[in-house]
Amino acid sequence: MRRGVAVVVALSFIGCPLLKSRNSDDSPDGATVTVSGTGARNEKDVLRYQQEVPLNDEAGSIGKDNVQPKAYPQLGQTVATLSRGYPVTKKAKYFSTGVLIQFADPTTPGATLLGWVTPEELATGAPVATATTAPTAPKPTGTIVVAPVVKDAGAVAVVDAGTAPSAPQAGALFTQVGTDGKCPVGFVANGGGCRRPCATDANCPPKTFCKAKFCSSTK
Repeated sequence: MRRGVAVVVALSFIGCPLLKSRNSDDSPDGATVTVSGTGARNEKDVLRYQQEVPLNDEAGSIGKDNVQPKAYPQLGQTVATLSRGYPVTKKAKYFSTGVLIQFADPTTPGATLLGWVTPEELATGAPVATATTAPTAPKPTGTIVVAPVVKDAGAVAVVDAGTAPSAPQAGALFTQVGTDGKCPVGFVANGGGCRRPCATDANCPPKTFCKAKFCSSTK
């Protein structure tokens, strides 16, 4: 009888710490919350945290090539692959682990996505619209016709039958698809050409506006 009582008492002491360990919360700051209304296509798939700090839709851009925003900081499913200079909107920061960004979906015109990146993957300072270098154009195959020189008529006029496409200028909203079938950095394919994507007016060049997820000269 005494041996049975001793076994019961011993099991009660062993069981208490096991129960406490199972019910303890080792990461109270990792509590998640539900956030809606961002308009992002993958809003329900991206984790949001109770301890995240809002960044008030601060405009920014990607600072490295092949940056892959995640569904949650560092280890989540890859949302997209972005190149250096791609415009983004900073939504929130979660300690030093990650920054939540919203950006134009590179594969779906007019749609946006959310994703977590590390602070080091973002460019420092305000985004600046810069000209990108277009792929080398093929040499003209047409005949070049030179008009005769006329006295006091100015410089000789040259008609080039094979004008090569030029690189998009700083602040350009539209450009053409390169010879490799891809758009220059900072542009996405749309309607047979390339357009500059945006999430807010801050992602667009001066005196232009973000309209239907693309930069436009009119509101």
